[in-house]
Amino acid sequence: MQNTYIFQSDYLGLSDSKIHLLRNKFEYDTIAYNEVNSLVYKRGKAIKNGLILLIFALALLGAGLYITLGIISFVMSDTGGTISIEVIVASLISILLGSCFLFVFFKKEKILELKYRNNKTKKFSLSEFENRNELDALLNFLSTKVMLQREIE
Repeated sequence: MQNTYIFQSDYLGLSDSKIHLLRNKFEYDTIAYNEVNSLVYKRGKAIKNGLILLIFALALLGAGLYITLGIISFVMSDTGGTISIEVIVASLISILLGSCFLFVFFKKEKILELKYRNNKTKKFSLSEFENRNELDALLNFLSTKVMLQREIE
């Protein structure tokens, strides 16, 4: 049975009676509005496992900088030899990837934090609604259904 949603993203669908949790626009769970313990609109990190991402970012940056320092010390020394292009490319790729991971880790966006049934927590990015200029309408709709806490305006 296909549900019609008033508001929909890849991970969240809202109908008149329920909140629908989606994976790639396919429903896997529904939450009645009376089962919602709290709903908070705030600015925060939408990623899960941020600590793992930070560790990968720092490891890649550290490896890239270590390789780069090795290249610089080799060039400055009087020993002969060649530097393979793979070493230079590896250092650049690891520095670029580490920088991208750090950017994603520190990036904050508008999110909706939903606590329901036995304090389970889900976070949803609202950037898709914001890009379609539906964010205000979404927040107004949710305010009529549940107690919505707004930490940002």
